[in-house]
Amino acid sequence: MNHGAGKPTAQASEVTYELHSLGWKAFQDLCLTVLGEILGQTVIVVQATRDGGRDGAFSGQWEPKGELRLSGSFTLQCKFTSKRGETLVLSKLSDELAKAARLATKGLCDNYILMTNLALTGPNEEKISEAFREVGVKCVVTLGYEWICLKIRESSRLRMLVPRVYGLGDLPKIIDQRAYDQTKEILDSIEDELKKFVRTDSHRKAATALMKRGFVLLLGEPASGKSMIASVLAVGANDMWNCVPIRVADAEQFRKHWDPREQQFFWVDDAFGSTIYQSELAAKWNQQFQALSAAINKGARVLFTSRDYVFQAAKKDLKASAFPLIAESQVIIDVQSLSQSEKEQIVYNHVKLGDQTRAFRRRVKPYLPDVSRIPHFLPEIARRLGTRFFTRGLTLSREAIVRFAENPVDILDEILSGLSHNNRAALAVIFMNNGRKESPLDFTEKERTAIERLGGTLNGALEGLQQLEGSLVKRDRVGARVFWIFRHPTIRDAFATLVSRDPELLDIYLEGTPLERVLGEVSCGDIGFAGVKVIIPESRFARIASELHSLHDQNDWSAKYRCFGFLARRCSRDFLRFYVGAHPSICQEIAASGGAYTPETSLVVRLNAFELLPEAARQRFVRHVQEMCVIDPAEDFLSQEAIKGLFRDDELEATRTIVKEEVLPNISEIVSEHASNFDADNEIPEDHFADLRSTLQRYSDEFAQDTEARALIEAGLQTIRDAISDLRDELPREPDYDDERSWESAGKDSIARERSIFDDVDE
Repeated sequence: MNHGAGKPTAQASEVTYELHSLGWKAFQDLCLTVLGEILGQTVIVVQATRDGGRDGAFSGQWEPKGELRLSGSFTLQCKFTSKRGETLVLSKLSDELAKAARLATKGLCDNYILMTNLALTGPNEEKISEAFREVGVKCVVTLGYEWICLKIRESSRLRMLVPRVYGLGDLPKIIDQRAYDQTKEILDSIEDELKKFVRTDSHRKAATALMKRGFVLLLGEPASGKSMIASVLAVGANDMWNCVPIRVADAEQFRKHWDPREQQFFWVDDAFGSTIYQSELAAKWNQQFQALSAAINKGARVLFTSRDYVFQAAKKDLKASAFPLIAESQVIIDVQSLSQSEKEQIVYNHVKLGDQTRAFRRRVKPYLPDVSRIPHFLPEIARRLGTRFFTRGLTLSREAIVRFAENPVDILDEILSGLSHNNRAALAVIFMNNGRKESPLDFTEKERTAIERLGGTLNGALEGLQQLEGSLVKRDRVGARVFWIFRHPTIRDAFATLVSRDPELLDIYLEGTPLERVLGEVSCGDIGFAGVKVIIPESRFARIASELHSLHDQNDWSAKYRCFGFLARRCSRDFLRFYVGAHPSICQEIAASGGAYTPETSLVVRLNAFELLPEAARQRFVRHVQEMCVIDPAEDFLSQEAIKGLFRDDELEATRTIVKEEVLPNISEIVSEHASNFDADNEIPEDHFADLRSTLQRYSDEFAQDTEARALIEAGLQTIRDAISDLRDELPREPDYDDERSWESAGKDSIARERSIFDDVDE
């Protein structure tokens, strides 16, 4: 049967398709589409995880081969292999045969339709049919790889509706060489992506609109897949209607290229502006709407794409009455409306068919369902996960992979960089208010300055919010109050990255970025640190110093910890001199409070290296270390050369004497007290003694020439080993893991395993 336009060419009849690369779920979907389009059957799709031996079912009359007329109950089963060139033999159908027998006894399988991407020979088909009839099936129809390929070759409409098949064969043969040459510019950019394309509801609606009305306007937020859908529709239009695809930039180019004698497909990307609304483009289309209607009436097909916020800005200027299709034939691509199965298929295709190794695919397979379920899923996320370049250094754990998918900041960064001055000013106003600006807007002086620095105007920023509503921002009602907020938190992150790159926008960055993030991204002064995104100049030292001291003054140990850590690692000598000058008491504080590896001690060392540590604070730190060596012998101050550099020779020798006389002779008591603090529920003995043991081992180097001290140290290490052994003996017996595994295995046998679309992603 040929449901397409025209007959297949001699070249096309030779085309084969790499159906083995589809995956079981996509192959099943293709089979159901073939039945619907080619055979005209309405099929009930059975849940894949509990199919009971049926991938689909229907009842009624079926006339697949002219004189052959079937009626009754029908069961559809799809048999898929991921191996190229496999042949179907009866032994491969043992499971299906048993299920068919069970269904036949229930009256659900008068007719058994088996569709497979395995090759089918005549003798094998006879054996298969006989075996199924013997278990109670009245009629068996087996449709193999060759039959499916034939139907794809014969039907351009099927290819239009399932455009992924364009990526599974030799394109010049599928759509003939002339059509291939006509679409080469498009195909060069998307040929590889066609293999990964997922037929979504948005694509179905767009294809239907193009077939019924000859025009479609694709609307969507950035990175939502508009251009990919447009590309496959262009290829399909060429294949189905012999339309020559022409990409035009504006109304003038359309008028120049339109030829009433030709079948043409006009693709107008970003019809009203690429990243910002351009009113002159709308004005030119108003002048050409009459010609555009005439072209469509003559058989041309036309596709517009636009970012949703750009079209919202353009609507007020467009003469919709002159071209009603602009309102009647819109398809909105909302990534939030993608079904769960569509998201899963998108993730599957990009990971399966990307350039990742099989080992990578095997390791990420358990986490792919989590990726498909993230709240703001973008197809671009799946593409990057399937590409080695973007996953270099990615830890293959659930937490890391979900974080990779949830924070596509670099994708949004590219989008935000292309916005108009007024649109970026609108985002800045929300950003500077911790992501929440109350409406109606009342701009502060800081916000006015920010808008001006971004090249916008007050009225332009107001208009920018209206244009971005629904794509990058939205209104949030809390009681009677209304706020402008970012549509998704990653937009705020991307905007922070954008403004952080421009020193002139530093105040916007500091005003809108939470201090926690600032402390992880900036340095005060140039310290040559690779992880620094923003270098705070001297003119803004006072601001950062004030915020740091506010953090320090919180009645919270962790807040002080973050403050001291930032000062110790991310501040230049000039900033530290400024900070210590403004808050001199900090030197005495850090000199008397830190452990061997705490930020306070690191800051003491850094201040001393910069000659900013007062002598009184240095002496206080020496006394603190000497006290800590006795109070907490696990603290390892003496192994760090930077710490020892703060000591005079006599102070260092006095510290060694304290250790030798007050610590080493009392190791047994110290170990006993340490053991009494052991938490059997949350620790293991070796870890509990790790710090104390490590300190004693380092003391061996410190007292290398002292035989008496070394003997005490070795006795202490033996005491620790004995204590670890005693604690292990007191622990409850560990579970019998062999018994546990046996129970787990037996339990699994009694639970029906649900099939996941990702089952064969690593094959």
